[in-house]
Formats: sequence, structure tokens, C-alpha cells
Amino acid sequence: MALLEVSGVERAFYGVHALQGADLKVEAGRITGLIGPNGAGKTTLFNCITGVIPPDRGRIVFDGRDIAGLRPDQITRLGLVRTFQIARGLPRLSVLDNLMLYGADQPGEDRSEEHTSELQSRFGISYAV
Repeated sequence: MALLEVSGVERAFYGVHALQGADLKVEAGRITGLIGPNGAGKTTLFNCITGVIPPDRGRIVFDGRDIAGLRPDQITRLGLVRTFQIARGLPRLSVLDNLMLYGADQPGEDRSEEHTSELQSRFGISYAV
């Protein structure tokens, strides 16, 4: 069973169809990417999934629950959290510091010194204070 399943999602803005029957499955424990050219509807799909805008049609099921039409705060409380792309990092910060800019206390986030050291070792990041 998919952790997140999007089926037949449609969304239009003033007659312009941004999504026409979007389907997506994300399996638990997997990393899934969504790629496409500018204007393909990727951001609109993320906005529908995370409750920023409601879909006109279709189903969005997260962890067995239909979340289409829920507010972003309700979806976040269910454990589906969105981060936003930072198109350009902050040049005066290290790579690690740029990566640590996520909001605190997000589900699944571990900012402990032990976890940070593990990530540094795993990805070959050297970090000096």
C-alpha cells in the first residue's frame, strides 16, 4: 500500500488547466522524485497535496486517510510536512548550515549532535565551528 496516493487530481485557474488527472504513488520508505519542465504543474500538485490550494477533483490519500481539502495545518498534524526550495543558498553559511535551515521540531527531524555527526560521516561533510 502506498503511503501517499494521488489519483485523478485536477486543478484549473480561471479556465487554464494546471492539472488534468494527475496520478502519483509514493511508497513508504522510498525516495520518490517528481520532475518536469516549467509549467508542468509540479508546484500546483504539491500545493494540492499539502492543502495550500484544494483540488477541483480527485483523491489525495495519505497514510490511508483522504486529505483532499484539508487545511495545511491539519495535513501537517497528520505527519505530511512540506519544505520549500531555497533556490540559492546563503553564501556566508557552510553547506551543512544551509541544510540545517529547516523548521525546528518537524516530524522525523533529529538535530542532535550525534545525528549531525552521523550525517557528516555518512556524506563526507567536514564541518568546523
